[in-house]
Amino acid sequence: MWAVRVMDADPTARTAELKVKIAAEVAPVPPTRSRVRRFGRWSWTRLQIHPVVGLQRSRPRVMFALRASGMRRVAAAG
Repeated sequence: MWAVRVMDADPTARTAELKVKIAAEVAPVPPTRSRVRRFGRWSWTRLQIHPVVGLQRSRPRVMFALRASGMRRVAAAG
């Protein structure tokens, strides 16, 4: 199981950094960033969102876990 850290470029996002767990025999290699863009672009293969109840605080809170089977480079738009 590998964890890939992902940054969300949306300034209104609740969380700027997410972790996507990928089950693979070898470590996934993210695509390199473009010199023009600040963030690289890729898509997830078989992305799943799993709800989780966090009990670390005094009140339980609903969180989510992201899991995928892989990641691939997104082709640049024409």
